[in-house]
Amino acid sequence: MYSSVETYYTLRMDKIYGDEITEVELMILTGGNPDKPTLAKSAMSTMSLRTIAPVVKPISLYQSSSYLKVNIILDEKVNIKVLNATTDLPVYMRQYIPDTSGEMLINTSRWSGGYYNIIFTNASGEAIAQGTIYID
Repeated sequence: MYSSVETYYTLRMDKIYGDEITEVELMILTGGNPDKPTLAKSAMSTMSLRTIAPVVKPISLYQSSSYLKVNIILDEKVNIKVLNATTDLPVYMRQYIPDTSGEMLINTSRWSGGYYNIIFTNASGEAIAQGTIYID
């Protein structure tokens, strides 16, 4: 089961497709290592212990004014679910099947303003990563 925090990623500005994008902070979850702190423990202590990001990120998420760009380098199917943070209702669900690009775009131009929780799970439903985005 994926239950312990591995790292937090920092925010970064970039340009792609002529639009500024921001890297979204994702909490990457890993499974089964008892030496790592669990989600039930303080996230702050976890963040201070994990100041160096890994060389390769399994999932990266970027946000622009009209879309989300997801980069996945895993060789397994990944379920992507975006929930409205207020209503907890899904606004987007899709299964990513590994391909050569490792990239997908999610159009957010018609979403209502507010906070959204994005959750990445494996085919067994175990959480791999999660984060929160804000739409203006």
